[in-house]
Amino acid sequence: MEKEGIFLIRVITTPGIHEDTKGQPIIRPPSVAAKVTEVTPMDRAVGESLDEPGAQLAELQSQIDLAEKAGNKSKADYLRSLLAEAKERFEGSPLTLLIKKRDDKQKELEKFQHDYPTLSDYSRKREVEILTDQIALYRHHAKEPK
Repeated sequence: MEKEGIFLIRVITTPGIHEDTKGQPIIRPPSVAAKVTEVTPMDRAVGESLDEPGAQLAELQSQIDLAEKAGNKSKADYLRSLLAEAKERFEGSPLTLLIKKRDDKQKELEKFQHDYPTLSDYSRKREVEILTDQIALYRHHAKEPK
């Protein structure tokens, strides 16, 4: 793109003219929306997106440090759990994440079945099945020679 910078994008729709069931016209006014966007060189945008996980981890660590200095142990413990989850997401393998997600969904399904034995659990079962299929697919592709 030739121009870099911050731009305001504004979109205005055309009025909608329709008829109701009695043949009377329904006229809807135009809608207006606006969004501010920044146009940057691709190299910079890619570099920033690759640095983002590290920046988020560093921010969480600094929040933990602040909570500890303030003597707020419960907040520091909570932030540590968030940091552990974030590290797992950013640095862990996709297979490990899929297995953890499936195990969490399985526990959720078992709790639902225990709490509501007469209600349908189809959607929760389906979520577990989909994750199990994704794990199998990942394992299958990991075995294939590259």
